[in-house]
Amino acid sequence: LNATLEFRSMPGLFFAGQVTGTEGYVESTTGGLIAGVNAARAIAGFELRGFPVDTAMGSLAAYISAEERREFQPMNISFGLMPSYFEIPKRDKSGRKIAKRERREMTADRALASLRAFRTQLENMGEVPQVSNF
Repeated sequence: LNATLEFRSMPGLFFAGQVTGTEGYVESTTGGLIAGVNAARAIAGFELRGFPVDTAMGSLAAYISAEERREFQPMNISFGLMPSYFEIPKRDKSGRKIAKRERREMTADRALASLRAFRTQLENMGEVPQVSNF
């Protein structure tokens, strides 16, 4: 799979759910969102896009699509998958230890900002497919 959840050897075929190597309802739903967004982009003629890797969705997609992984283990969303979590120092400038909860909140704030910027970028490029009412 690519980070867009498109099958590498069969363009236009997208996967979601546990078959992709994720565990859990939220993770399966995440896969459905990524695959669905990219299927809609493919139909609209837009380039496929992976979600930002510093978001929970993007980091999970990057994990399950990594070619270099020799021993694959199914995965839940985890702060350990998000590179931005490890960029936050464990101590502040005064030497005070930053609590794990606070580091996670900072990571979540960064992820939300990244996701908003990603959507804005696509909107500014006119690349957010419009869904008609059924």
